[in-house]
Amino acid sequence: MRRVVLALALIAFGAWLTSPKGNGVQGMCTHTPFCLDPLVYLRNAERQPWQQDYSTALNLRPGETREVTLVFDLNGVPADTPVKVVQVSRRWLNRSIGELFARPQGLGHETVFYRDPDLMVHARRPFFQGGQLTLKVTAAGDARPSLSVLDLTVQKQGTRWGSTGQATLRLWLHPPRERNRPPGLPLPVSFTP
Repeated sequence: MRRVVLALALIAFGAWLTSPKGNGVQGMCTHTPFCLDPLVYLRNAERQPWQQDYSTALNLRPGETREVTLVFDLNGVPADTPVKVVQVSRRWLNRSIGELFARPQGLGHETVFYRDPDLMVHARRPFFQGGQLTLKVTAAGDARPSLSVLDLTVQKQGTRWGSTGQATLRLWLHPPRERNRPPGLPLPVSFTP
């Protein structure tokens, strides 16, 4: 009976310690020399209420390119820790389309993080420090008006077992401005062959 009670107590302590909504990890890091990696236990959707929102909004028209700087929620990891973008997914909020996933792939001097018929997201490098990354977002010439969300997932450099942080980009694609386009100038083609 004592073994059962002890086992249950250890399981409860472990659950409290590793709970993303508890203070066990912070308590260990503050009061003991044993500091577990917070990225393993905390995810963007389970941030503590005192943390800021890591969401950015961007408006684009067909054929337009804009730069945007995203601040990533690294969940307590020091800002000078090298991280890399490992996945970008897109969710449409006004159409019943499932998520698309893309792994970063290098093309020339820039890294393309995400590409679909309407959109391309790229940056100078997949690795960065300081918790901030400047991206270029380009809408295709025939991009359809929509509202979608891009979720960017980062991982510590050299880590393979799931330590992640995130940032979110809310993207509005608007109809083209026909009156501002010089006559005879064609819109750029889409990104897919």
